[in-house]
Amino acid sequence: MISFLLPTRNRSDKLKTLLDSFIKTASSIDNYEVILVFDDDDVEHIKQFESIPKNFNYKKIVMKRVGYNNLQEYYNTAALNSSGDWLWVWNDDSKMLSKDWDLIIEEYTNKFVIINPWNTRPEDSEYLQTNSLFPIVPRKMVELLGYFSPWNHIDTYWNRLQNGLSLLKNEFRIVHTHEREIDENLKNVVYHEIPFPNGNFIKDRKILENYLESLKNEKIV
Repeated sequence: MISFLLPTRNRSDKLKTLLDSFIKTASSIDNYEVILVFDDDDVEHIKQFESIPKNFNYKKIVMKRVGYNNLQEYYNTAALNSSGDWLWVWNDDSKMLSKDWDLIIEEYTNKFVIINPWNTRPEDSEYLQTNSLFPIVPRKMVELLGYFSPWNHIDTYWNRLQNGLSLLKNEFRIVHTHEREIDENLKNVVYHEIPFPNGNFIKDRKILENYLESLKNEKIV
């Protein structure tokens, strides 16, 4: 089971396009769930979502708006309410392109790795060789840390955590696109306003290192 973690605000048309892309490209709708997180003041968007035909597994969560500077709260809430073996970061201005992506992820069953799907933005091509914009994280990692992220730059936090640990596995067979629409959701965002949580990072990095060491010891035994 793959859980899409998907905060969404005021993008009904794009959200519908995204959800349709999941349905059209998955080998089976039973292989995934979508955890949608809405702001409680985004009434019209919620109403429009309710009118969309939904023949897939999903959970709808409505929470108090906390904004981009607390983006991690949306993803942490989504992760807490998910049931997938893999938790996949998504944005509502994106779209899946690859067929049978769920079967490809299934090949990584029981592997302690972060899967890095391919994003079509050409300006990120070099960056994406060693970093992920939409990381696919095994549930075990999230259980070890106790949250999905302590910082609003979700992808950057995971990229820093995995750096040097050989956890990132590039998966060029899974392709998606991210339009990065600059609308009322992002127009007043200051991207580096919130400082990096060094204390959390030191703790979380040590947790992953210790777990990887335990896996090595088990293989030796």
